[in-house]
Amino acid sequence: MVALHTLITIVVVVLLIIRFKVDPVISLVLGCVYLGLATGVGLGGTIEAITVGFGEIMIEVGLLIGFGVLIGALMQSTGAFTRLVRLLVRTVGAHRLPYSMAALLSMIMPSIYVDVQVVLAAPVARSAAPALGKRGLPLMASAIGTGIFSGYVFVVPGLAAISITGLMGIPLGNWLLFGLVLGPVTALLTTFVMKLMLRTNYWKAETDEEESVDSEFAEVAVGQAHAEDSETSVATGSGGGAGTNGAGSADVAGADSVPEGSKAHELPLLVLFLPILVPLLLIGFGAFA
Repeated sequence: MVALHTLITIVVVVLLIIRFKVDPVISLVLGCVYLGLATGVGLGGTIEAITVGFGEIMIEVGLLIGFGVLIGALMQSTGAFTRLVRLLVRTVGAHRLPYSMAALLSMIMPSIYVDVQVVLAAPVARSAAPALGKRGLPLMASAIGTGIFSGYVFVVPGLAAISITGLMGIPLGNWLLFGLVLGPVTALLTTFVMKLMLRTNYWKAETDEEESVDSEFAEVAVGQAHAEDSETSVATGSGGGAGTNGAGSADVAGADSVPEGSKAHELPLLVLFLPILVPLLLIGFGAFA
């Protein structure tokens, strides 16, 4: 019966959040109260379990949330995330951007708090979507969402991964080794499945999308589309195609760009990502030390 009530709780929480737009915190608390009462814990025991459980989780992840927000703010102020996306587009092309974004967010970005990742990545989805066709926006949105939450759950130091390892006593190094495989694989497979689903009538642009792309990114979208059209018109194997693609992608997520003359722009991209890479290296080293 405990398993049945747990399943009911999960379904109810999901419905409250998605269907009835109830705040996630309120939905989770209501779900916990139902589960406690339904399994015989009692009202007092349920409230105690919620408060104690929340406190134990915050012991594990409280500082992680604070530093995750801080690192995300650094990425935005220095334009590091924008520069990395531009590099991805020049390297793999705009049409492969959903897969590269899913892999990037699931492998490298989990140390940034989830909400901050959304703020950083949403302009990229908006500006790059027109270059991917009429289903570009839902594909980019699903790739970004899948990448963020795959990293959040599977890859250290993602918030959920840290919570699970702390509560279950699993060494961070062990979790990191498996998570670096499971996280990106989950993100890439889910993005591929979503691409297949979008070939059906699953997504209806007239009802599921806003009327128009924000004017802030409209010029970027046009540039992306022109870049793709120019690339296809160049003879296969010629050097102009890559250059055109790079030019067309130069303004992806331009809203976060940093002025050319700024010191942050002059720093190598690797240096700007050291706040993310160093903790990963230390955790990985700890697994073998």
